[in-house]
Amino acid sequence: MNEHSARLRAAFRGRKRVKKPATDFLLIDVSNSFTKLAFASRSRIGRASKISTPILTAARVTKILQGHDSATLVVSSVVPKKNRGIKRAAGNRKVIWLTSRSRLNIRIDYPNPKSIGADRLANAVAVAKLYGTPAIVIDFGTAVTFDIVAPDDAYIGGVIAPGLEAMTNFLYDRTALLP
Repeated sequence: MNEHSARLRAAFRGRKRVKKPATDFLLIDVSNSFTKLAFASRSRIGRASKISTPILTAARVTKILQGHDSATLVVSSVVPKKNRGIKRAAGNRKVIWLTSRSRLNIRIDYPNPKSIGADRLANAVAVAKLYGTPAIVIDFGTAVTFDIVAPDDAYIGGVIAPGLEAMTNFLYDRTALLP
């Protein structure tokens, strides 16, 4: 081994190897304002990226999927108009749509399960898995949602309120003394 190789090995000794990127799944969260995307494996989630939902197209999703032919798409969408483009971009890949009929690690104890947004179900599943129950999830997005997961791992409902931007605009328009 020459001196240069020995120095290189010494410099990199003890450093962690770079893990292969997690690409078993492409997780897609389509919200009213932004869409978040991240590749994941069964054990970890890669770095997420965010794009404005109005500019989400099949072409953009196709570009993200390049080189990831075996990735399964897992989609939480509250914007039905964008779903067709995601289906088109998926091509022959498997697509799992999060709905009230999906197999979840929580029960749904709510009068009309079909009316629960996929985003709210995703939040409930995540809080139960990561932190246990009982739990209240507060999500600050276009709307602010408060959702409850009972001690028996059941989603029991919640409340939707205007988001912070909408509330700020409303107060600005309706109150005289706010700056």
